[in-house]
Amino acid sequence: MKLAATNGQVGGFLHTDVIPQLHAGMRVLYFGDWDLSGNQIEANTRRVLEHDVGTLRWERVALTEQQVRRYRLPIIMKHDIRYKDGGLHQAVETEALSQELITQMLQRRLEQLLPEPLERVLRREARQRRQLEALLRR
Repeated sequence: MKLAATNGQVGGFLHTDVIPQLHAGMRVLYFGDWDLSGNQIEANTRRVLEHDVGTLRWERVALTEQQVRRYRLPIIMKHDIRYKDGGLHQAVETEALSQELITQMLQRRLEQLLPEPLERVLRREARQRRQLEALLRR
């Protein structure tokens, strides 16, 4: 598993550090702000990556509108200077979630992607370890 924080529009980083680590069909789990700018950053990031790599299995893990409602996250008003009218829009920053909750969301999604439950793998590993230790003692 590889992790990267794009921190907005950082084309150079995407080209030099991220793209060499990807191939078509890879899964990308994305965390981003729930707002106009966040959606544009996500769309641009995906467009840049897929242009060079090919289609990716893209999934926004957070923030989603459903999560904003579920966790009753504070909605703020932001201005976007890229627009003549100031681009006033509602926004929820990813940081509105606690670091613990963000970590739990990522861990939960990664566990869902495993071919079998991690708990079952750990039990099997413990059993095999005991069997191997018994054989070594003989």
